[in-house]
Amino acid sequence: MARMIVTLKVKGIACGHCVKTIQQTLSQMGNVKNIKVDRSSGVVAAEIDETQTRDDLAAAIADAGFEVED
Repeated sequence: MARMIVTLKVKGIACGHCVKTIQQTLSQMGNVKNIKVDRSSGVVAAEIDETQTRDDLAAAIADAGFEVED
């Protein structure tokens, strides 16, 4: 399966707990690996395969209470 890196700009990552929440949320999705959350820049990067999309990740992050920028 082909894998690709997806990056998202996320508002509201204020602390280490926020980072952990996003990491846990994405790790519970299927086929999402190498999740990196940069609190200072608000950038979330994750490796996905074709069973997931950028929109899937954005929706999961939004459901966790964060705002994903377009």
